[in-house]
Amino acid sequence: MSGISIHSTGIMVDIREMGGMAVMAAVETEEETEAAVGISYDVTPYNVGMENSKRVTVYLEPAVHKALRLKAAASDRAVSDVVNDAVRLSLGEYLADIEVFSTRKKERGLSFESFVTGLKRRGQI
Repeated sequence: MSGISIHSTGIMVDIREMGGMAVMAAVETEEETEAAVGISYDVTPYNVGMENSKRVTVYLEPAVHKALRLKAAASDRAVSDVVNDAVRLSLGEYLADIEVFSTRKKERGLSFESFVTGLKRRGQI
């Protein structure tokens, strides 16, 4: 079992491999992290300004976890920042879809059967 601990304004986050999946679990103290991981880390605060953040456990595929860690390291950012940005982007795309759907709500619908019948009537099938 391997692990990485990131200190973020008093919260330790333990990231480790368990059963082929990456597991992120928040623990309150360095002692809990050392007990969970089995290794002592000398880590300095990295993510200042995250006092109002919520903790969550996320299960990632190993390749996704590795890509996430590499992206965070390459951009000199915390994993949490990269995840927050990705979730915000995804929610923004969802909001854009909702706006398009609401503008097209008044359009007349066309069933699959009507569409195929129209293709046949026009000699396209």
